[in-house]
Parts: sequence; structure tokens; C-alpha cells
Amino acid sequence: MAVTFVANGTAVSTVTTTLSLVAPALVGGDMLIASIVTADNTAISGQDARWQTIVAVNNTTAQRTTVFWLPALVGDSAATFNFTIAGTTEGFGRLTAYRGARAVGNSTSSANASSAT
Repeated sequence: MAVTFVANGTAVSTVTTTLSLVAPALVGGDMLIASIVTADNTAISGQDARWQTIVAVNNTTAQRTTVFWLPALVGDSAATFNFTIAGTTEGFGRLTAYRGARAVGNSTSSANASSAT
């Protein structure tokens, strides 16, 4: 099965320590991707331990981009997921759902780890 785009959640911005993102309509087994940008290289973490970091990259001293993934459960459709910003700063994010992605224990699904870098 090919990986297909399902839907985007609403884009959200905040100036507090919590960024609350609402999942789009999805089914269990879909893959949720959280794309989040914070100001001043501020770290962010998911309050739900199921979220796993794909990448967290600083852009000089101006901003940090963090991408998380989570294999969705049936009850995750339209659920609110809170992400904690380390310190009060600006944050912006959105959840996106995909169907047909293979859920594995890390961000790669290649049998050859060097080919996935």
C-alpha cells in the first residue's frame, strides 16, 4: 500500500508554554506528524509519551524546528495533543495525518540504516 496524505489539522500559534494541536479526522493506524517551530532555539516536547522525535534543528539563534511522529490510535481522531515549550516563547505548529505508513520503533524503516541517512 502506498503512503497517502489524509488531512491537515488546523495551524496553531501561541506565546505561552503550551502549544495545543488538534488532530484531523483519521483512523487507527494512520501516522500523525507534528511539525513545530519555536523562537529562540527553544526546545519542545510532547506531553503524550507516544510522540517520538524525528528531527530537532536550530536555525542559528532565531528558531528551532522540531518534527515528531506518532502511530495513531482509534481515539486520536480530533484529539488535542499538548506540546510543552521550554520557557515562554512563540510557537507554531500543525498536525498532519498519513495513511499506509509503516510504524516502526524509529524514524526509518530501511533494513540498511546507512541508506536512510
